[in-house]
Amino acid sequence: MAVGRSVQGGSGFGLPLAKSGRLLQGLAALLLQASPLLPWVQFPLLGMTLIVPGILLHGALVMAAGVFSLGLLAMRVRLPGVQILLALFSAWWINLDARFIAERTPYYLKKLQLSLVGVNDLLTKVGQNPIDVVPSGWQPGDFVALGVWVAAASCALLIVGAVLEARDYRRGMQVGWVLLGWPRCAACSARVYHGMSYCPSCRHGLLDGAPCERCGAWVQRGWKWCAQCGADARV
Repeated sequence: MAVGRSVQGGSGFGLPLAKSGRLLQGLAALLLQASPLLPWVQFPLLGMTLIVPGILLHGALVMAAGVFSLGLLAMRVRLPGVQILLALFSAWWINLDARFIAERTPYYLKKLQLSLVGVNDLLTKVGQNPIDVVPSGWQPGDFVALGVWVAAASCALLIVGAVLEARDYRRGMQVGWVLLGWPRCAACSARVYHGMSYCPSCRHGLLDGAPCERCGAWVQRGWKWCAQCGADARV
């Protein structure tokens, strides 16, 4: 019988789950780096909508998390657990910033309005309209701009990518060690490596499937027929 090829489960896009997961992580890391350059605060002032980019607030930490995430991927360090922690930390930090923006932006605009009382009295006396910097009809969440939502979506995408990568390796391996980038066989706890079909210590299957008994091509779990030779793959 031919030796089974080490092909892992598919993602539905013609790519292994692990590769698809890393692509999603890379995209998420790039978006995390770019999001602080986008507006995080928006507010109307004197007929204009002013914006403040996230890098001028606390977006630098989010950008740093994106740089670190992309660095791990560039060095081919498989640590999906660390990627999930980066995403959770970034999401927590973004949530703090969003709450700060929603609560403090109206407060500062009201303080600015109070500082203009003398000017507005003078304008009223000369028959001019007073300056009003407090927007009417704006809810606290309206001050949160696009960049915050892009950063939040990037965190979710990073988690999805890391879970997909871990999912591709989880069968036959201990999940905790997979997340830490040090996979071990679920049967005997021997050190194994990504891409192995079987544990070299106990022959426990590590991938989501088995080789075809006729041609040796990898058959994923749930397939009825081998995609290579058409042999019956049902157990």
